[in-house]
Amino acid sequence: MDDEANDYPRTLRLDFPNAHKGHVSMLRAFQIPSNETNANGRTMLASADNEGTIILWEMNTDGPKLLHILNGHSESVSSLSLHPSDHKLLVSGSYDGSIQVWDIESGAQTLRCELEDRDKKMRSFTDSKGGVHTYKESVSTMVLTLDGRFISGGIGGFVRVWDSSTG
Repeated sequence: MDDEANDYPRTLRLDFPNAHKGHVSMLRAFQIPSNETNANGRTMLASADNEGTIILWEMNTDGPKLLHILNGHSESVSSLSLHPSDHKLLVSGSYDGSIQVWDIESGAQTLRCELEDRDKKMRSFTDSKGGVHTYKESVSTMVLTLDGRFISGGIGGFVRVWDSSTG
């Protein structure tokens, strides 16, 4: 085999044993732009599990560094996004019916938006075997807009627009 055949990129395997208690339901990598304190920017990884825990990692050249374990959701995390206008904030959505905003530097929760009518808005359906399934409203998907709105959708068929400054 000649040397040119071996010049392809290698995959680096990084294992984080026992990082989460439950199964990992969401992974999101994002680049934080450079600033005065970090000329090259930062690469971050957020992992979330079906129990609502989010772990925030910094992926640097020395290997991954655990930054924060974020607890606040009570059910599986369905969405993770870097805030489009404030890159110091991570936004998470969950099947518990909430959207939460986290400060990446401190790990503090800065805002919690909740579906106030979650228990009233339930949707049921009957499967092909006659079983009835009932779901409470949730945040099963979410997008963020540059003007500071969170737009979420849920199992019950709703689309909701949230003001990120007030919830």
